Amino acid sequence: MAVISSLLMIGADKSAEIEAQSIKVCNMLALVAIPVIAVNLLFQYSIVDMSAQLSFTFWLIVASLFGVTIGFNAICLHDLAKVWVISVFSLYVTFTCLFLYGIETGFCWLLLLAYPIGFLFWPEKNSTLRFSLFCITTLFFALNMVVEAKPLFTLDQSQQYLMNISVFFTSIVIQILASKQFIDGMMRYKSRLEVQANMDSLTGIYNRNFFEDELQTKLREKGTDQYHSLLILDIDYFKEINDNYGHAAGDDALREIVRRVNSAMPTEGLFGRFGGDEFCLFWLSSSSTQAMRVAQHVISAVNLPKETQVRDFHVRVSAGMTTDSKRRNLVRLFNAADNALYFAKRNGRGQLAIEQDGHLDLVKTRLEVVDTPFVSVQ
Repeated sequence: MAVISSLLMIGADKSAEIEAQSIKVCNMLALVAIPVIAVNLLFQYSIVDMSAQLSFTFWLIVASLFGVTIGFNAICLHDLAKVWVISVFSLYVTFTCLFLYGIETGFCWLLLLAYPIGFLFWPEKNSTLRFSLFCITTLFFALNMVVEAKPLFTLDQSQQYLMNISVFFTSIVIQILASKQFIDGMMRYKSRLEVQANMDSLTGIYNRNFFEDELQTKLREKGTDQYHSLLILDIDYFKEINDNYGHAAGDDALREIVRRVNSAMPTEGLFGRFGGDEFCLFWLSSSSTQAMRVAQHVISAVNLPKETQVRDFHVRVSAGMTTDSKRRNLVRLFNAADNALYFAKRNGRGQLAIEQDGHLDLVKTRLEVVDTPFVSVQ
């Protein structure tokens, strides 16, 4: 499987996502065609008087032509590779239909596969290459219908029936594999886009939009006896970290805060970055006392001194919290926690404040920091 995956990726690893998927479909068609044609020839060898040497020679020529497709993609001639693989397929079908078994076998209907595959190769709305490919395929189809050639083998009715079955299953296999390859790739691409749309690229946690959507869902689904809590954290003196130590140190501080909160937050909590140095944490508790313990545990974990990867400095946060068992709309919820945050900042920073029923209180005094060699940014 690793070898097949590597062959499919030839030429696709340096391309944009949608183009990469079409390149992998192109490589897959070339690779699949080789064993499929071999199986077809073995089947045809079993029902007609075709020599083994002729069958092998014919397969070797066709397989070599399909193999050229991989070579074109390897040197980044992707459009040429796509046109080539369809052209070789059309030549193979036309030659087999006209000169080996005759039009009665229905072999020419395999050419219809080129039309849906053309959309997999060039999915954009207006594609001159796709239109050109359709014209080439239509020309080959017309040749099969118009040219009167004497086939090498004359098939009776039962042999023609078996050949029709061969054509049917060949078309099914090729179409399913090509479509599956493209769809699987696009689903992976869609998943990555969803992650990028919902997550903060620097810290790997939810961004503001997705956090608010998930928070709204949690509020609708929570039980009436559950307390919902929102905690807003803001890094103290974050501007000084960036100014004195550089933005790399600031990024490292943000990631360190996220790591610490993740290690201390409830399993079912929501954690997101609201931009800059501000983070939000939401969770459900059975009581306001339990909610308070969670908040204190998170703030204590965040404000413990620890060496960061970029610089030796201590990072602390101020935090504002609101908790209630009643349902609230998002604006009121965020306003309450935000008011508590700025109350904590106005009264010394590095601590937690709570808003309850319009009243603001400090949960505990400024968190004490043990003596360490780290440089304070204050």
